[in-house]
Amino acid sequence: MAGNAQDSVVDTAGRVHFAQVTTVEELQSAVAAVAPQRLAELAADEHRAVSKSLKESSIGPLQAFMLHWRMILVIEQDPELSRRYRAYEHTMRFNDDEATRRTAVLGMAQIVRTAGDQVRNG
Repeated sequence: MAGNAQDSVVDTAGRVHFAQVTTVEELQSAVAAVAPQRLAELAADEHRAVSKSLKESSIGPLQAFMLHWRMILVIEQDPELSRRYRAYEHTMRFNDDEATRRTAVLGMAQIVRTAGDQVRNG
């Protein structure tokens, strides 16, 4: 595909084509399109992943970084999924009831599993 990285990974409706997000540059373009407020977080995570990869002489941390952020994009670009995830996060931070917090953790885990499946299956 010709054009810039954003043209190839984000369609005209602003939806990310996950199978095409294979480089850090494409990931940055997708985050800029879907969740620009998270670009600083992305940069910090990228720095940590690169440092860990160099320290370990392994690409594993970079692969985990890419998978993690592709899953974040799945959640961020779906308003209902994003709303539910943030509600569970809020519950985890501000609710002291153990059963309620457990329910929130399970809800977050389900959303992450769903996002992971979507990333892996295109």
